[in-house]
Amino acid sequence: MDTYIKKVKWYFGGIVIVVITLAVTIGLFITQSPYLKESFIVRAWKIVTYRIALTDGYSLRARATSLIGLDSPQSYTKGGYAESIPVIVYHGLPNIDDGSEVNISANTFKDQMFALKKHGYTTVTTNELFSFLRGDIALPEKSVMISFDDGRVSSFDTADPILTAADFKAVMFAITRFPQDSEGRNNYYLSMNELKQMEKSSTWDIQSHSYDGHGSTYPLSPTEKSGHFFGFKQWLIDENRLETDGEFEARIQNDLQLAKNGLEKDINKQVTGFAVPYGDYGQNETNFSGTAESVLRIAKDYYNLFFFQNAPGHRFTQNYFLDKDKGNDFFLVKRINANSLSGAELIASLERSSPKPLPFTDTFTKDSGWIVTWGDVAINNNSLQISALPNESGATVILDGTRLWKSYSVTSTVNSPAKSGVYLWLRFQDDNNNIACNFSNGFIHIEQTVNGIKKVTQGSRDTAITIPAGDFKVQGSINDRTITCTLNNERTVTDNFADKSLTTGGIGFKTWSEVRSTAKLIIKDLSVTGL
Repeated sequence: MDTYIKKVKWYFGGIVIVVITLAVTIGLFITQSPYLKESFIVRAWKIVTYRIALTDGYSLRARATSLIGLDSPQSYTKGGYAESIPVIVYHGLPNIDDGSEVNISANTFKDQMFALKKHGYTTVTTNELFSFLRGDIALPEKSVMISFDDGRVSSFDTADPILTAADFKAVMFAITRFPQDSEGRNNYYLSMNELKQMEKSSTWDIQSHSYDGHGSTYPLSPTEKSGHFFGFKQWLIDENRLETDGEFEARIQNDLQLAKNGLEKDINKQVTGFAVPYGDYGQNETNFSGTAESVLRIAKDYYNLFFFQNAPGHRFTQNYFLDKDKGNDFFLVKRINANSLSGAELIASLERSSPKPLPFTDTFTKDSGWIVTWGDVAINNNSLQISALPNESGATVILDGTRLWKSYSVTSTVNSPAKSGVYLWLRFQDDNNNIACNFSNGFIHIEQTVNGIKKVTQGSRDTAITIPAGDFKVQGSINDRTITCTLNNERTVTDNFADKSLTTGGIGFKTWSEVRSTAKLIIKDLSVTGL
């Protein structure tokens, strides 16, 4: 047996030596990556080392094929096709954690990429994501997009050998004003020639991150705090006034056009994706009420995909293909920040946010993907507890991964200590489009919100309707266009006319009270069955 093990070790070691020798020899005579600033030998050694680590636990044959860049067992995903795509955003990858909120250490990034690979994830490009969102192609289950902002040297140097070893692709959103035209670097941003060579590789997909829109801040008034390029009208210091609507839109259009045209000319490709700097296009805070609408309207003329991190009402983590979007030419794409997560934590997070099949049950022994949208949330004592923050009137949660649910019935045992109102969402798409069972003291309402306009479509008002003391049940069902809401198996309200636009959507809970700081809802179990 010992002799056999020795032979295997010698055989494996021989393969490693041959691979490294070939890599070095090829690198000395054929250089297809002039953007590399470290020696070919160092890079080749990193890739081989990473591939050895990735194949830990696999057969000798699997290790050998992986080392020379062929498909290995981790390259394949089992199961069906993706229903949604998560997009992860990164910025800098320093060798040592610098404490920055936007950067992630090289070791943490490697841990995350290794975890994705070993759990069967594959990566997609911007064109593949666009085709998926408009219904033109199917993508494998466990597809994910890896994206970087800014076009930083540290991102490329650290990520490239890791991505190559894992056979992963990544998107680099570059700021086109900063890259140099020469071969040299400015030690922070990749040069345009480097970006061009990256685009030629099988690893990198270069897209736009603005031309001049990434300055830290811009003046909003002679004394007021500064705001981001795409999110605010700027103060014109020489003219002592704020931009007009037309000047704001002209500035935005000029930047988006310069960024796209410059990249397309220099790297010789069609640029279809734009990641807005700081994730800010005036959707959260602005000094101009039409900011977000203007930016998106202009962006549609130049790009197919507009990437952001957060916006009011966009609650689900991943990006779904929806029937209503088939053939569309422009999409908002949500990205997630995974900087604080280990590899194992990233996998757990992606699993929580992935589409959930029906039937679904939750006994709250762990977090199944509840998204906090308002108030405070805790999972303990086998219950999900949502409560108002001090001086606030309510709290809400949405269950991630339920965006595609269609016809289903929801039953939940709850407790409202202050007898606060209980809201059970059905077919929740976003804050502006949803259906709800509204249970309160004195009434039960079926409410529908479409494009931000909320209407009570059916209801029952009776002083005998009260939120019970202790545990009680709330039930809601949606079957085609028929909605039914039942309080504690006693009072039921039905509506047969769900809005035709609300064909799919997930579930959530809300509690509220006119007395601030008192609202609390304890959710003890949850059962959802398909209809």
